[in-house]
Amino acid sequence: GSPAQDNSGDSEDAESQDEDDVKSEDGSEGSDLHQEGEGGVESDSSEDEVAPRNTIGEVPLKWYEDEPHIGYDIKGKKIKKKEKEDKLGSFLANVDDSKNWRKIYDEYNDEVVELTKDELKIVRKLMKNQAPHTDFDPYPTYVDWFKWDDAKHPLSNAPEPKRRLCNMLEQFAMDQ
Repeated sequence: GSPAQDNSGDSEDAESQDEDDVKSEDGSEGSDLHQEGEGGVESDSSEDEVAPRNTIGEVPLKWYEDEPHIGYDIKGKKIKKKEKEDKLGSFLANVDDSKNWRKIYDEYNDEVVELTKDELKIVRKLMKNQAPHTDFDPYPTYVDWFKWDDAKHPLSNAPEPKRRLCNMLEQFAMDQ
């Protein structure tokens, strides 16, 4: 069916919904944005589902330290900073919530994110100077690409140094 449209005066939103919904050749309706991606395979990654709130790009956040906002959204409106929690409030939050230690502040998107068990395992391994993934082998078997069996000549064909010649001359002079 067609998408439900409310008559709240948002004609731009209604028009963009109409543009997104397209009938395919077989008669079924589908969104243009949710059709097959490049190569005909859709991504299953959960990271792709959540778009970043802060769309300022790769701009240093130092530029916005003294500003009341952290950047701009897609429409060009300022994204306001959240008020920072005072120390007493953060202490009470730690006491009330037993999982508060899992939460970190994402400065780029100006939000608090709770780490999952898998992310915590990776952080612990990194703190112990270990590889974050278990399938990583820090000491793989060495493959010797050079065959030493038939080595008749030395690896270096450099001429003998002159200091060896000086010793020979001294010995030659002593013998005479």
